[in-house]
Amino acid sequence: MKRILISTSVMVLLIGLSISNLFAHSPLEKQTGSAKMDVYSVNENLYSFAFSCLNGVTKDHSNVNNMVSPFGNYVLLSSLALGSVGETQRQLCNALSIKNIDDALLLKLKNQGDVLYSRSELRLLNTIWLQKGFQLNATYVDRLKQSLRGNIREIDFNMPETIQQINNWVNIETDGLITKIFDTLSSDTQLVLSNIIAFKGDWKNAFDPSLTKQGEFNNLDGTKSAVQMMTQKNNYRYYEGTNYQWLEMPYQNDTFSMIVLLPNSDQTFADFEKGWKSVLLENGDKNAEMKKINVSFPKFSVSMDYDLIPALQSMGINSIFTSQANFKPMTEANDVMVSQVRQSLVLKVDEKGTQATAVTAAEVLPKSVPQETFFNVDRPFFFLIRENQTGTILFMGRIINM
Repeated sequence: MKRILISTSVMVLLIGLSISNLFAHSPLEKQTGSAKMDVYSVNENLYSFAFSCLNGVTKDHSNVNNMVSPFGNYVLLSSLALGSVGETQRQLCNALSIKNIDDALLLKLKNQGDVLYSRSELRLLNTIWLQKGFQLNATYVDRLKQSLRGNIREIDFNMPETIQQINNWVNIETDGLITKIFDTLSSDTQLVLSNIIAFKGDWKNAFDPSLTKQGEFNNLDGTKSAVQMMTQKNNYRYYEGTNYQWLEMPYQNDTFSMIVLLPNSDQTFADFEKGWKSVLLENGDKNAEMKKINVSFPKFSVSMDYDLIPALQSMGINSIFTSQANFKPMTEANDVMVSQVRQSLVLKVDEKGTQATAVTAAEVLPKSVPQETFFNVDRPFFFLIRENQTGTILFMGRIINM
């Protein structure tokens, strides 16, 4: 009988929030002098994978806000692909948009990870909870540690307090923002693959709280919600297409950015959603220019918890959930299958940042005042958070109601 392997992903995204102790424990070691890594091929794969993840989740949850962590899911599925062969690995690699898990790809993933782990805004944890006495192949463990920074912790899944131990770990590592990942765990569980990505970014151009005012957000279902609308006028990379606006809002030091795509009010959200991948990658990022923009952006927080199995199945991953799963490179007995894949996420957006925006008391206007550009996020929008050196998409989502 196949025993149980479980994958979990826990994501916390804090934007401009003053939670100073989020990274106080287990500080990340800073790296200096790193050159731009040759990781484009990894990122190209990650882009394709990112849109597949979001589309897979949206398919079953089209009437609510959706967010995924493409990088978190990529790490989890790469960990599984690294320990699989045959049809099981083929399905995982197809979903990851790669031909196979080879040493060249693992090196690129390691280089990409080295950059991400050096960022003080990020906390990244990739942990395997292993049943005491269950043996993993040494080669698999070594490759996992070297390329994906896997950390192994032994545990007894036969003990009733084990689920609380894992949930407590989640609670502690996210400073209580996510309190648990599991409601139940089978005593047949042999290992749990888990990762945490916590991002705290302060805006490069902080919003002045005194300028935040009551506003309205036009929900996708036609209703309206009262929101606190943050406002400022500043220089941003901006592009305006035929039926949408594109804006890049950087975080301090320009290390990370939020990209926001705002469909025009006369463009149906569903129509735009079908083509937003090409809009994002080909038009906006390529053609955006620095411009002074009047930005209005809602202050909000959302939390999400997903069973990712339906989304992964829609991406062609089926073998890992059946007795046909082939994880022989992971464990010689080859007696495990995946029973749960869960992802919990928290997104919070606020005005604050440690770098103040300079405001002058006098304004000098040209004789001919150009028409001002407004980016008013008062309706459904798409966003992604990326690390700019590697291009890694950490988070991606759609907000359709407040």
